[in-house]
Amino acid sequence: MGNEKRLLWAGFTAILAAGVGFAIRGGIFDNWGSEYGFTGGQLGAIGGAGFTGFCFGIVIGGVVADKLGYGKLVIAAFVLHVLSALVTFGASPANKEAAYSFLVWGMFIFAFANGVLEAVANPLVATLFPQNRTHYLNILHASWPLGMILGGVVGWVLDDKMQVGWKIQLSLYLVPTVVYGVMFLGQKMPKSEAAEKGLSMGDMFKDVGILGGAVVCFLLAIFFGNTLSLIIPGGTAKILGYVIGGVVADKLGYGKLVIAAFV
Repeated sequence: MGNEKRLLWAGFTAILAAGVGFAIRGGIFDNWGSEYGFTGGQLGAIGGAGFTGFCFGIVIGGVVADKLGYGKLVIAAFVLHVLSALVTFGASPANKEAAYSFLVWGMFIFAFANGVLEAVANPLVATLFPQNRTHYLNILHASWPLGMILGGVVGWVLDDKMQVGWKIQLSLYLVPTVVYGVMFLGQKMPKSEAAEKGLSMGDMFKDVGILGGAVVCFLLAIFFGNTLSLIIPGGTAKILGYVIGGVVADKLGYGKLVIAAFV
């Protein structure tokens, strides 16, 4: 292709932006607590939205990457990264309940974008460098801790030493976000190996065997059941979770046996 290194460093910068944003957000929880009067439980829920969003992003991104292609998912992640900042900045001390919703959804959207980027960057780099995957994946994965370190240091200086407002601190993750957007702009993306070979999701999961497939479906059922319980009564949420797990099992070709196990 000729642009392998550029795509590698674009992916590196994208995950770096995610790390910077994650670290800065973690450092301004005390600002949110004092400015809006949130309890520890409310702050924990805001932080939890970040982990939930990441899970949804990486699972959904991984499932649709072969169908949609890497380029469309990068665009989606970039838009969501910018959108998350706009949503978070909408929080106002004038309305505590509205501010809480803005911060929860801002965190969720940001983390969802992070998950989508992870779902893209890893297979993208593996596809670009089939003969030396471990080396280049190690380079890619160094971006997350580097972003965490940079974000932590910047947040510590701006918050503890300079008393800069939290919105200015948070906006700094948009700098590497714009950089990775520019680096990906106009670049030709390779097809995933599965797309090249015409493999379905079921074909890929068959490599892990029936037991592995059953475990994956069961864990997905628990994940969706617990997540949906936040907005749906517990019993109904669990049933929906198992339904989702059963549908996934059927799509993977384990239908009758695994669905029987769920029942």
